[in-house]
Amino acid sequence: MGQIKAVILTSATVIQWAMSELMKNPRVMRKVQAELRDKLAGKPRVTEDDLSDLKDPNYWDDAELFRPERFANSTIDFKGMDKEFIPFGAGRRMCPGLAFAEAIMDLLFSTLLFHFDWELPCGMTASELDMIEEMTLTVRRKNDLHLRPILRVPQTQTSSALLFCERAQTSSAFLF
Repeated sequence: MGQIKAVILTSATVIQWAMSELMKNPRVMRKVQAELRDKLAGKPRVTEDDLSDLKDPNYWDDAELFRPERFANSTIDFKGMDKEFIPFGAGRRMCPGLAFAEAIMDLLFSTLLFHFDWELPCGMTASELDMIEEMTLTVRRKNDLHLRPILRVPQTQTSSALLFCERAQTSSAFLF
């Protein structure tokens, strides 16, 4: 049971920090959302198959190919080889959820950014968003992140979905 809690807790922490960073950098969020919405135009949802279409050839030669050697000259490895950055632990104590995290996080973030626009509550600005850390099992935000989701209905949805969208826009906050 402890392993399941660890997967949920660490995944939630990753989501919370990633959304915090995107809210702190709205230009980056808009760019990611525009790319997602452009690539997935006309589709009602993000699927795992769609993720392969999101590899940008402007940044990587043969972006669609799995080529880990392109990172060979990198000085830091996220799989626990460098003590400067060990998000999944190292050695025999390495997190068994590494493969799960690699597989699911892209799909999760793509879905959140494709279907929703996000706002800080009560007119708060990005510069006012605190990024204070708290050390627990993971390094989490000291204060929970509160966001207001605004449902974005893809063009292929029906009018009943639009009604749902109007109701969702009146919601006050989403807690990460």
